[in-house]
Amino acid sequence: MAMTKGKHRFESEVRLGLLIIIFILLLLNAASNYVVYKARTSKTDVVMAELTEAATSIGYYLRSESSSELSRVQIDNLKSQFGLSGLIIIPSGPGEDSPQVKAKWFARIAGQLPAGQIPEIARKLLTSDYNSLTRGRNSEYFMVHPADLPSGRRLIILSQNSPDLAYLDGNGRFILIMSIIFIIMIAALYLMLYRHILSPFNQIRRQAQDAGREVGEDNSDVESVVEEYRDLIQELRDKEGQLLKLNAAIRRKADSLEQFNQYLLESMSSGVATVDQQGRILSVNRVAAETMQTDQELLVGRHYGELFGPNWSISTAVKATLEENRNQPYREYELVAPDGSRLSLGVAVSVIRDNESSAIGASVLINDLTEMKHLQVELENSRRLAALGEMSAGLAHQLRNSLGAIMGYGNLVRKRLEKKDHDIESATALMDETREAERLIDRFLNFTRPFNYEPKPENLGALLEELLETFRVRSDCRAIEFHMMPAADARPIELVCDWLLLKQALTNIIENAVNAYSDSGGRVDVALSKSSDMATLAVSDFGCGIESKDIERIFTPFFSSRPSGTGLGLPLASKIVDLHAGRLTVDSRVGEGTTFRIMLPIRRQADSRSPERQTSPTA
Repeated sequence: MAMTKGKHRFESEVRLGLLIIIFILLLLNAASNYVVYKARTSKTDVVMAELTEAATSIGYYLRSESSSELSRVQIDNLKSQFGLSGLIIIPSGPGEDSPQVKAKWFARIAGQLPAGQIPEIARKLLTSDYNSLTRGRNSEYFMVHPADLPSGRRLIILSQNSPDLAYLDGNGRFILIMSIIFIIMIAALYLMLYRHILSPFNQIRRQAQDAGREVGEDNSDVESVVEEYRDLIQELRDKEGQLLKLNAAIRRKADSLEQFNQYLLESMSSGVATVDQQGRILSVNRVAAETMQTDQELLVGRHYGELFGPNWSISTAVKATLEENRNQPYREYELVAPDGSRLSLGVAVSVIRDNESSAIGASVLINDLTEMKHLQVELENSRRLAALGEMSAGLAHQLRNSLGAIMGYGNLVRKRLEKKDHDIESATALMDETREAERLIDRFLNFTRPFNYEPKPENLGALLEELLETFRVRSDCRAIEFHMMPAADARPIELVCDWLLLKQALTNIIENAVNAYSDSGGRVDVALSKSSDMATLAVSDFGCGIESKDIERIFTPFFSSRPSGTGLGLPLASKIVDLHAGRLTVDSRVGEGTTFRIMLPIRRQADSRSPERQTSPTA
């Protein structure tokens, strides 16, 4: 028992000594902070009094002046008289002192202030209260004083440099911060001494009792507990070796699983990216990087905005998932890629959770739907044109019958007018318009009928040269320069196609390029290129271009931007290209020009004839 009392007495003395030291330090800290506070308060009162006195005197001075505006010399004299570092007089004041009213008022009068001082004046007016001392930059202190003059309210901004007050402000905060740090350090030292010096005996005794041993208060029991712990330490070392072996085996398995996951991600046809709760990218597979047109190796560890773009709506979905910890539904997005091309993406964002169902990040699944969207548009156009073709057969025949009747009556009217020596100009005009309508119906019926598709091997370059020559000799194309740019390898391109149909499609496209110049001179380039399995014909003009809102409509029948156009040329060209299992695309910029590209597969003659394509109209 004597030992126990001695132990407790030593503990009490140590604790009391530490508490006395802490109390003395707190007392010194309080004294130093009080001295600094009194000095700073006294200096603040002096500066406030000087600025208040100067503001009052300047207000009286403004009332005594006939003009409410002071010259630069008057302002300099007032600054020198009252020891001011800055003096600004605002010609009016806000009706209220609320921040919203101040901001609206300042926006109205900003044009009346010196341009170079507007930011500084705004900071002082909008961040301070009237007749209160506010610290500005460095050692500057300023006050905004409202002065009510006969001509209206004026705001006086007075500034004074006070290095002493700024020094006290800075050091006061420094002393306060240091005192807090010292208190924390003393508290930490107290806890450390208590844990590492005073508590070992209690800890050993409690742990021995938890282990099922009855430990008394004498040294012999303590020694026995220490000996017991030595045996336990040796046993723990043996267990540690076994755990190290198990850990190595688990690590090898984890590395193998991680490698497998990496292979899995890289083998997926969809883009996959994962981010942590802070928005840092953990992984991104090759497909996602290629779809977003960025470098896969540089993305890991960066913010997800560098993958999806700060203005793209995908970033908004990822942000919502991380903030709300809930999955975002599958959505389709229309984006503009870094190279200017348009992307259609299907994106699903899901929360990644750990074993305890806590959110630890998000995964983004990206499917590139661009090609599928193009196919959907083409399919929709095909469906519309097919329905239009079915409807047009009966309607066109009925219209032709009606036009035939009109032609008959028109001839009868014209003959009667001729017999009576009347003017037949109106009847002739009626007949001409009727014939024009009949020709338009014939063109439309030709568009809806299935083509007689007879492909055979053709030298594409030579045929294109012949086609361009027909344009060069036309009287309406004399102001246009036609240039043929053959393939880079200069070898003939043999293509299995129906040249009569393909010539009709190219004629319509080149006609469209000629019309882009509005009866003025210009240039049309026809370029030919070839890849392993595709031949590409590009027809380019440098005319007016096509507006973006019309790009999707130019292949729709009867749509034309020209009053004299029928709107059937480009739809017919698209139909012929589709008949050849090819693809027709357009790239246009207003004021810069337009390029139509026809991509045709290079096939053997035995594979060129398709029964489905010959018997079914491709409207």
